[in-house]
Amino acid sequence: MGELSSILKEMETNEIEPNEQTVKELVHAHCAEGNLAEAHKVLAAVNSQVLPESALEEIMICYAKSGDLEKTIDLLGNFDDLTLPVIRPMISKLSADEEDNADLT
Repeated sequence: MGELSSILKEMETNEIEPNEQTVKELVHAHCAEGNLAEAHKVLAAVNSQVLPESALEEIMICYAKSGDLEKTIDLLGNFDDLTLPVIRPMISKLSADEEDNADLT
């Protein structure tokens, strides 16, 4: 995991801009390890022009699966200009279910 965390730092030191594939792979690897904080750092560190929607969706799905719907919605709000065809319907459904459950209590 240490190598994974240092990849962006090393790229920055060498003045290399990460491309979409690099970002996607780093986010995927961090999410696979359950390290959402590091995956989020990758998103925060890159230029929004190289942010693949699939990487953003993957981290949002991981947050949602971990039960952190609030973090998922907050992150989604930062990217209103993106389509996000997988995650938007999922978040809408989860939000509606959460509201329905709140009404029952």
